Amino acid sequence: YRSDAQNLRDQLRLAERQGRKIYFMDEICFTKRSILSRDWSRANSNLSISQSDIFVGYRAVIASMNEHWGMGVYQIKNQAITADDFAAYLKKMRASNFNRPLALFMDNLPVHKSNIVKPLYESLNIMPIYNVSYSPELNPIEAVFSKVKAIFNRQRLNHLVNPQNPKTSKIRCIL
Repeated sequence: YRSDAQNLRDQLRLAERQGRKIYFMDEICFTKRSILSRDWSRANSNLSISQSDIFVGYRAVIASMNEHWGMGVYQIKNQAITADDFAAYLKKMRASNFNRPLALFMDNLPVHKSNIVKPLYESLNIMPIYNVSYSPELNPIEAVFSKVKAIFNRQRLNHLVNPQNPKTSKIRCIL
C-alpha cells in the first residue's frame, strides 16, 4: 500500500510539474435504494408513501472537480456509465478546457481502462492517474459525493412524506 501511495503522489507531482490542470473525478448512482429507511415525522401522524414514488428511475452522475476552480464537467445519465459515455465525457472535458493539458484522478473502474477509452487519453492530452485500490479517502470528490448522497437521501424521504414542503420539492428537478 505504501509504495502504491507513493507512486500516486509522484504521478500527481509530475502532473503539476507539467502544468496540467488536475481534476478529481468519480461516478455516483441514485437508485430506488437511495432513500433513508427512517427519518423524523410529526407526532401522532399516520404516514404513507406510494410505492410508485419510491421506485423511480435510475440516475448515474459522472462529475469532476478541481481544487482551484471547483466543479468541472458533469453528466447525468439514466443508466450506469458505459465506456462510450465515459469517452463522451472525456471529450466534453477536453472541450471545456481548450488546449490546457489535463490530469484526471479517478478510481479503477473498468470503464476508465476500457479499450475504447485508453487511446483517448493520449489524443486528448489527458494524463490518467488511478487511485490506490480500495482507497476512496484519497480522492476528495468522494467526500463531496458522500455529502451529496446523504442530503439527497434525507430530502427524498422528507419529500415523499411531506410533498407540499417547498424546501424539498426541488429534489425532483435535480434528478
